[in-house]
Amino acid sequence: MTPKDFTNALLISWGGSDVFNQALMLAKQGQVLKADWNAADSTVTGKIALPNGWPMATGFALLPNGHIKSRCPCRTNQEFGMVCPHVVAIALMLMCRMGDPEAEEKYQAEQRAARRMAGIAPDAYIQRAANGRAMRMAFTWSKDFFEEFYAGCVHAHLAFIDTAGARHRPEDLCGGAPIAISAHAEDLLGVLEDICEGPAKSDLDLSPPDFLNALAVMSRERPVRCILRAEYYEESGQFALFPYAELPFGHVA
Repeated sequence: MTPKDFTNALLISWGGSDVFNQALMLAKQGQVLKADWNAADSTVTGKIALPNGWPMATGFALLPNGHIKSRCPCRTNQEFGMVCPHVVAIALMLMCRMGDPEAEEKYQAEQRAARRMAGIAPDAYIQRAANGRAMRMAFTWSKDFFEEFYAGCVHAHLAFIDTAGARHRPEDLCGGAPIAISAHAEDLLGVLEDICEGPAKSDLDLSPPDFLNALAVMSRERPVRCILRAEYYEESGQFALFPYAELPFGHVA
């Protein structure tokens, strides 16, 4: 048996419907941080985000008859020997991914990126501190971004501006003295570092999903004005709705 054979009924049989529902809640709330299948020894390992924010490693061995041997360090398993929501949650996440090849490929790509980023020293990034050198962050793109977006690559530029108005490249700030930026700029910089899979760069080639992700973070501070235009077609008796967003060509946080 492999995770491809998992069903809701099988997962419910491990710990009951209450445990399954708790596991489902963990998955829906995004608390399943990792779930991997190891075919060599028929084990599933993963990580669950605890209420205190710390990740907890968990896992189980899958037996040939469809039962499991839990290896979760939680109290439910260690003291009472019962199947807990943690192991069911990672099984549930794995089952969902196995049924969706695109989701599985996305997860594996994210894991590869995470392993690459884990090999980068923390001091290689731009250091941030509340008492650091005050700066603003400028994130801009060309006026041709519509054409670039549909072509599959938006060219953007990132720079930092100090209190004297001088601009600084991210590459020149990496590993240097800490800088102080707004909380909103901190969020956007974190997203751009994830996109770069490492320290942020001054010249960025963003895929359409990455560009939209950056815009979504920007809109938290500066909402994007959207107009909805309606047209009525007498021939068919139908309405057509056309949303139009007035996007800026840059953002300074």
